[in-house]
Amino acid sequence: MIARREAEIRERLLDIEASLTAIGSSGLPFAQRNPNRFLSPLDTNRLRAEAEELNRELDALAAERAVLR
Repeated sequence: MIARREAEIRERLLDIEASLTAIGSSGLPFAQRNPNRFLSPLDTNRLRAEAEELNRELDALAAERAVLR
């Protein structure tokens, strides 16, 4: 159960990183398809907030796993 949820979280974190890269906000180099396209800071903030929440959940799952050992 814990391992499956950890895998789901890691997969979502990869999706978020890909989304941030696509909108040019990950810090990674990228080639923007449409340089005139408006990049929404709201999308960036929402994705980063979701990533932080997922990282906290991942930490909680790691702590729960440690307790169960």
